[in-house]
Amino acid sequence: MKSSQQPTKSRHETSENSQSEYNSPRVLITGSTGMVGGYLYQSLSGSGVPVQAMPGAQSGGPSASYDIASERMDWSLFLEGVDTVIHCAGLASASRHPGSAEKERLYRVNRDATVRLAQACLDHGVRRLLFTSTAKVYGDYSPPGSPFFEDDPLRPTDDYGESKRQAEEKLLEFRGQGLQVCIVRLPMVYGPDLSPSLRMLYRLVARGLPLPLGSIRNRRSVLGLNNLASIVDRLLELDQWRFPIINLADPTPVSTPELVTLIANASSLSAKLVPFPFRFLRPLARLAGRESVFHSLASNLELHCANLYTLFPDLKLEPTATSLERLRGGLVRPNG
Repeated sequence: MKSSQQPTKSRHETSENSQSEYNSPRVLITGSTGMVGGYLYQSLSGSGVPVQAMPGAQSGGPSASYDIASERMDWSLFLEGVDTVIHCAGLASASRHPGSAEKERLYRVNRDATVRLAQACLDHGVRRLLFTSTAKVYGDYSPPGSPFFEDDPLRPTDDYGESKRQAEEKLLEFRGQGLQVCIVRLPMVYGPDLSPSLRMLYRLVARGLPLPLGSIRNRRSVLGLNNLASIVDRLLELDQWRFPIINLADPTPVSTPELVTLIANASSLSAKLVPFPFRFLRPLARLAGRESVFHSLASNLELHCANLYTLFPDLKLEPTATSLERLRGGLVRPNG
C-alpha cells in the first residue's frame, strides 16, 4: 500500500506493470460539461487515467438528460465499477442575492445533491470522493498578510459560499463511515476560458480601453486548470488521502494589475493600466452597477497551501504567467 504521507512517483515514472495495475479502477467526473470538470476529463484521460464522464448537463435544465438536484436522481447508473468520484458539478448564483427559487435550487445542487452522491458512493462500494469547493467558504477577502489556512473559521458572505460550506460539513461526516473524502478549495480559476470578471477585463483590454486599476495593490490566489489537473493526478496516485481539506493555488499570489497584464500578454495584447485614486474606484463601480466585481478584483483573497505541500513537498506547479500562456493557447495537458 502506498504511504499517505509521502508523495508517490508520477505515473509517468512508473513501469508498465505498475501503470496497468493502476488503470484497473475507474474515475467518474461529474460536471464534465463545465469549465473545471471538462478540463479535468480531457487532461486526466489524456494522461492515461481510466476516467469516465457523466453524460448530459451536470446540474439539470430544460435539455438535461438527468437532474442531480432531483431526489429521484439514480446515481447507481454511473457508479458501477467506479473507485473514485471527482465531483465538479455545481451551481454558482448569477447574483449576490438570488431570488427564492434560484436560492433553493442552489442549495439543492451544491449541498443536497452532494450528500446524496456521497451516500450512493457508500452504498455502491465507491472508495473515495473528491469534492471541488471554493475559497469563498472563508469569506470575500483575507486580511492583508494573513492568507487563509485550511483550519481557519469559515465565514461565507453569499449563498454560493454558504451552500458549499454546508456541503463540506455534511461530507466530512462520511469519513467516519468508510468513504474517503477530500475537499479541495479553489480560488479564482482560469483556463482556455476565463471567469466572468476576468472575461470582462479581457474584453476591455482587447478594445484598447484604459483601465483605472493601476493603483490597486492587492494579493489574490488564482489557479490554472493545468495546475489543478496536475494536483488531482497526484492525489489519484495516493492510496489514502491524509488530509480531508486542501487549499489549492498557483505558486504565487498576484495583484489585479499583474493578472490583467499577464492575461493581455498571453493573448498578445497590451494592457493600458492607469493609476487612479483608490478611494474613488468603489463609488464609480457602484454607479456602474459593478460594485461586486470591483470588490472581487480589488480585495485580497489569499490561500496558504500548507496541506498540499506537506503531502507533495516535491510538487512543482507552473507560475501563473506560464499557465496563462499555455492555457490561452488552447493546450490541454497537465504538467509533467
